[in-house]
Amino acid sequence: MNEMRFPQVWFADEKRNLSVTKMVVFSDRGCLEVKPDRLIFKGKKSELQISNIKGVSLARQRINWVAYLIINLILIAYFAWLINISPDIYSWPFLLVLLLISDMVGLIVGYNTKWVRVEYSDGNRDNRAFFADGSSLGWRGVDTQRADTQVCPYSAGLK
Repeated sequence: MNEMRFPQVWFADEKRNLSVTKMVVFSDRGCLEVKPDRLIFKGKKSELQISNIKGVSLARQRINWVAYLIINLILIAYFAWLINISPDIYSWPFLLVLLLISDMVGLIVGYNTKWVRVEYSDGNRDNRAFFADGSSLGWRGVDTQRADTQVCPYSAGLK
């Protein structure tokens, strides 16, 4: 297997990935180096070396429902203020449809963004690390054509 380097990667630990209260989907961002015997993530806040890889698969993050609820409540309060100061311009049906459409777009993007889940052992316990393509502010998602064949030998055949 050739060594590869992914320069703009988002990293999420298992706690962040499973959280329904996260406001930011990643724990750190940095560079992922793929070597024949290990993965090396060098982030802005941390560095992680993964050598005892048990498996690699594609995954999705859990939707952050609490964050969506908080943002929706803030936007509804803002909409109430807008309608109060400019009732001739803004109306509840228009703003609520706008909110519904933006929520649906956010959920679709969140659901369709795939992450590479790496399962590994650090000696005492099993861990999971999640990586996604962080280029274009995360809008590219995971480059699955490269990730499914080249992140590590265990990943052949991911779809």
